[in-house]
Order: sequence, then C-alpha cells, then structure tokens
Amino acid sequence: MLLVAVTAMAAFWAVAVLSPWHTATAAGTVTAVAIDADIDDSSAGLPNPAPDNTSTVVGAIDTCISVSTGDVFELDIVMIGLPTGEKLAGVNYDIDYDGAVVQLGNDDDADGRFDEDTLVADGDEDGDSVSGEEGPDGGGAIGHDPSFVLSDPTDFSKGNGLDTATWSDFNASFFKLSGFPTGPRDGVLNRVTVRAVGAGVSNLDLRSFYPDLSPNTPPDLLDNFANTYAIGNGGSGDAKIAVDQPCPLPTATPEPTPTPEATPTPEATPTPIPTATSTPSPCPPPANDLVSNASVIPGLPFFDSTDTTCATTSPDDPFCAGPGSHSVWYSFTPGQNRRIEANTFGSDYDTTLSVYTGSPGALTQIACNDQTNGNQSRVFFDATAGQTYFLMIASWLSTPGGDLVLFVDVAPPPLAIDVKIDPIGAVVAKTGEVTVSGTATCNKPAFVDLSGDLQQRAGRVTIQAHFSKFMACTGQTPWVASVAGENGIFKGGWADVSVSAFAFTTWEVARDEASASVQLKGSTPVSRECPRDGNFGFESGLADTNVIPCWTVVDQASSYGSWCNQTGTLPPQGSCAGSFIPVAAPPEGAQAAMTNQAGAGSHVLYRCGVLRSGAISFQLYINNEAVDFFSPPSLDYNTAYNQQFRADLVTAAGMAANPFTVAPADILLNLYQTEPGDPSVSGYSTITSSASAYLRQEVCLRFAEVDNQFFFHAGVDDVKIDLR
Repeated sequence: MLLVAVTAMAAFWAVAVLSPWHTATAAGTVTAVAIDADIDDSSAGLPNPAPDNTSTVVGAIDTCISVSTGDVFELDIVMIGLPTGEKLAGVNYDIDYDGAVVQLGNDDDADGRFDEDTLVADGDEDGDSVSGEEGPDGGGAIGHDPSFVLSDPTDFSKGNGLDTATWSDFNASFFKLSGFPTGPRDGVLNRVTVRAVGAGVSNLDLRSFYPDLSPNTPPDLLDNFANTYAIGNGGSGDAKIAVDQPCPLPTATPEPTPTPEATPTPEATPTPIPTATSTPSPCPPPANDLVSNASVIPGLPFFDSTDTTCATTSPDDPFCAGPGSHSVWYSFTPGQNRRIEANTFGSDYDTTLSVYTGSPGALTQIACNDQTNGNQSRVFFDATAGQTYFLMIASWLSTPGGDLVLFVDVAPPPLAIDVKIDPIGAVVAKTGEVTVSGTATCNKPAFVDLSGDLQQRAGRVTIQAHFSKFMACTGQTPWVASVAGENGIFKGGWADVSVSAFAFTTWEVARDEASASVQLKGSTPVSRECPRDGNFGFESGLADTNVIPCWTVVDQASSYGSWCNQTGTLPPQGSCAGSFIPVAAPPEGAQAAMTNQAGAGSHVLYRCGVLRSGAISFQLYINNEAVDFFSPPSLDYNTAYNQQFRADLVTAAGMAANPFTVAPADILLNLYQTEPGDPSVSGYSTITSSASAYLRQEVCLRFAEVDNQFFFHAGVDDVKIDLR
C-alpha cells in the first residue's frame, strides 16, 4: 500500500458566501490524506490480498509496493484525521503517474482505455443497488456522488497536457461525501483501479487539477463551510509503485571518508599574502523580522510596503493557517477603543495575517486569516485602548515571500440586522391561510435567511405553522410570509409570531430575533380565477410557483427551472429554484412573472384568445448572468449556444401544435428578441407594438426564454393586451 500523508493546515475563511450556518473553525487543524493500494491479484504472491480499507476504517498503509506487469489492484485516496465537528464536502485533485509503468482508471466500456471513473460502475460494493458509495456499510457513509462524473471523452491515461514532463493525469473530478459525515473520523475518499503495464518505478503525486495553477500545487479538500485543507505536498514521489523490480531504497547519506594524516613537508618560503576578495553578505532580513523588533504603527490610517523575500522564520512564530515562513511583525497600541481592519491587499505573494496580545514568547492569538481577496488576507478585531497588539504577516506554509503591502485602519461597523413584526396580520376565513409581515433592517447590503413560527390557541389545541424566506436586505426591507396551519385552521383573533433572522455577507454574519402578538383580521381570499384584466399584472398566484392563473407555462422536456410568480428582489425559488442574484422588484403591483433555473432549459409563458385591440405593451426585465446572448432561430435548449428571450404574437393553431414553434408561418409578429451584443442587464422597460393587422383573429401572446450558458432571469409585468 502507498502512503501520501502530508500534514495539512486549514486555510481558514471566517465566513463563506452563502454559508449562513457557518461555525468558525480554529486555525491549524490537521488533516492528512494518503494513497494506499489493496492488492487483489494473489497470484503475484503479494501480501495483503484482501482489501484493508472500508469506507470508515483505514487499514495498513505503505510508502511503496512492488508488483508485476499485468497486476491489477486498487488505489484508495484516504483521509486521516477529519477534525471534530468538520463536515467534508468535496475534493478536487489529479494523481500524477508514469503512464509507461502504470495506468489508472477503469475500462468499464471495454474500449481498452483505463480512463473511466470507477465509482460510477463499481460504486455499489455492498450490493444494495445504491451506486456512488464506498465500503461494505454503504448507505451514504462516505462515497461518490454519481451526478459528478467524468463526461469528457479525453483519454486521461494519455495525460491532459498540463504537465511539462511525460507523466499522465487521472482527473478525479469533483465529488462530495454523501451525508456530509462529521469528524472526528478517518475514511476512504475515492477508489481507483490501477494496472501495472511496464517495468519501472512510477511516482504517485496528488496535486490540484486546475490548469491555471502550477503542476506542483497541492490540491484542497473542501468542507461544507467552504474551509479548505491542502492535501499532498505537490511534488514528485508522494508514493511509488515499482513494477518488475524491488522498491527503491531511500538514498543513504554516505559516511564521511576519514582524512589521512598529513605528511609533514619542509617549511616553505613565505609567499606574499594576496589581497582578500570580499564575499557578498547573505540577504539581510528586514528590520521587523522578529516580534521583539516589531515596527510600531504610530496612528491610523497606516500604510506600509516592504520586501519580505529575506525575512526569516523564528522557531516560536505562532501558527496561522499552518506554520508560515518569511514572517514580519508590527505593533499597534490604540488610544481609544476601536474596531480595527488590517489587510494585505496588493501584496504579490500568498500571505497569512494574524493578530496577538501578550508579550513576545507568550502571545495569545485573537485573529487569523488566509485566503481573502485571492491569496491575500484580511482580519477584523476589537481593540482596547492602551492594549498592545502584535500583527504577524507570513507567507503561507513554505511559499516564498515578496512585496508586502499592509493597510491598517478603523474598520466600518460590523454587520447588524434588526427584525420587526407588524402588529396586524390577515387570515382568509375559508382556508385559514394567514399572512404576516414585518421589516428587516440591515446596516449594509446582505442576504437574510428568515424563519418564523405562528401559534394560535383553539380550545385545547394550539394551531401551529412554520415559514421561511430568503431575501436580499438593503436598508429597511419589508418581508411578507403566507402560511397555513399544520394541524388545524387559523381563525381571526390573536396569534403569537416569532421570527429569527440570520444575515450574512461574504465575511460577516449577524443575527436578530423578534416575537409579538399579532391580530389576525379577516380578508378576502385571493382569487385563483382570471380577474377582469386577465391577471396581466400577475397578482394572482402563489409566489415561487409556476402555476400562474390565466397563463400557461410549458417547459421543454428535461429542462431545469420554469416561469414563476416572483416578488421582492430575488429570483423566484420553489418550482424555479436556482440563482439568488438580486433582481429588480416588480414595477406594477407586488408580483411579476420571471424565469430562474439551476441548469439549462427552455421555457414559454403564453395566453391565447381573440384579439380585440391592436395595442400591445408589457414591461420587460433582463438579467443574463452568462453576459453574452445567442439567438439562433430555435427555442430548443439543446441547440449549441442558445441564450435568448423573445416575445411573439403566434397563431393559436401553431401554439397548439408546438408551443416552442418559430416557424415563419406561425409567427405573426415578433415583439422583442435579444440579440448578441445587447446589454446583459436592463431594468424594467416598456415594450410596445401594434398588432392591428391581426384583429379578430385567434392568437397567442408568448414569452419565451432559453438558457444553456448560465443563469438567465427574464421578467415580465404589467402586460396590456385585449384578448377575449
């Protein structure tokens, strides 16, 4: 079995985007990752003929094995030491190897190429018909997500061209561990079939597969909080497979050869002493190389630039995201209590930044950061007047130093949120559906995950309901939630409402809670029938659903997403779940119709009838996250490069035959179509057209959106057309 076990320190991120449930992880946690082989071919006379590893138990591990040409065995990528409380979510890596000595992968399709992802075909190792798992316990203890597979037809056994040497790559792609298993634990992350094909010794080397990184960059494990852990050392020789020969012995350090006793020589005639040539002095470290010589920050704001190439590492330097190198020190003593921000933005090397109190030799860490704004760092801390704080800037692990840029200043106020509940709510007597509302006020733009509970006493029973919303918060932002009782029907009267709001930005979080007694007053139920205006303002219909009264929604087969009722400043979720990028609020009333999706698709929204007036208008919103538009004469999302919106007046017969038709005989009038070069984002704007030529004909107004490049949000509202 083959060992690749390298101590890896957390590249700590305080809070990750869209991780509202994040819990901070202490810097310096250790995760080790190994490659080991379980030899299956007992005919070779090799030890360990049975697998040593299961999904949660790691067996024996060796640094090298010797096999024979033709032997087939397994490699396990093994995680050792997942810290307590961490939940591992995924890993991206390559395995470098010598393709003339071994081949990695599996030949499931019998094409002679050992390049397939073995876990797709061989993942059901316990025979329970659940693929994408490892080990006899199965059921999602640790395993491969079959939705992430190697779909590229490239023969990975011949390399992907990222290496300058003659090595090949096995690209393990991205996978996640089912169930997010929580540490502490060890376990097998992935299992790869290996075949010995020729005499020689092949190094095995874990590394990042991203092509924009160095071939010797170690890959990362990713936990569900978006913390990363480097694995492998990125250099050659993490482990070895020797084929048709013994494993190479470690290179021994030769014993020094004794110096023979010198034979006395006659005393020589004195020779004039030559003029000495000065030897260049070694690179001098910067003046603030040691904590005892920390550069004093005299006041704020503070800016400094220095070269840390020759900075040294002291044995007592603290850890921040691992043991650093090329450290320099600064000290700061504030005259008043302040919240402080320090960052290394603009530096040209991979920095870590940490803050300490205490004295040299007895320091206590109060902040640590790696990886903010790329390879730079940023920390926030609350400073007390008269207290001295030491700032250490180091290069990450053993990476080189460079030109450091340090900026320190008073930090803006931390993220804060204030959530309130309106004292009056509404209840529909017939259905018991309750609507409650309130506001969430944020002191800076943030996303808010808001959840709440509603209770009302009904005799001996307490009627209960739960609601949740996800929203963008900018200043004072209203929230509205509609909910029905889970164990009964709400009535008019008093009810208890409690809400909890979790706000977060890229690097900050804030929480607030509120509770109140709300008076529920009777209201008229929202009609699900077509109102007099034909629901052209999209006010009828439940938000985040693709049931839009008076309109028909059709999604192409196998599409992701749909047209849905949308409210607020986020795209619709529910039937349209996908992106959370902020969008424009509906310009008319409280709701619009909008597309959202989690993958490629084609979606149409239409209404048919006899046209009684030639005037047509609607308000249109476009937000194309793919930036570029592609508008071929097709609404099929399987067409290469199709990212467009169009609005058409279509014959009723054409729509009945094919809702996605673009046949010239079916299109009476094109009202609008995106074109390449159009702005990717536009606010709601009014589109008008005259259809007088088609009066008294049975027609359909159709809005169509196609996306196969990235998220695309097309919104329509305030539609005006006279269809009877």
